[in-house]
Amino acid sequence: LGEEDGFIFDGYPRNLGQADTFERMLRDRGLNLNAAILIDVPEDVLTQRLLARHRLDDTEAAVSRRIEVYRLQTEPLVGYFESRQMLRRVDGTLKIEEVAAEIMVQLGLN
Repeated sequence: LGEEDGFIFDGYPRNLGQADTFERMLRDRGLNLNAAILIDVPEDVLTQRLLARHRLDDTEAAVSRRIEVYRLQTEPLVGYFESRQMLRRVDGTLKIEEVAAEIMVQLGLN
């Protein structure tokens, strides 16, 4: 995307405080946030995928902790962006190409 088309942040904001700060920063610059994409994957599928990577830090305990941190810190953003009518959900169990295509559709770019 060119600057005139917008920008994409991947993995940010991760909590409500960051979301408020980010929106304030955008407002100060005369910019608007118009969509937040949630790539929705059931926890059991997510756990299976993470463990299948076979990285040293992808133990069952570590994966469980990451999911718990997500629930506590990041999941509240779902309601935050829903209340602003910005949340777009994408089925993350689809093939990578299908997820990418659906994101483009959700952003009105396809």
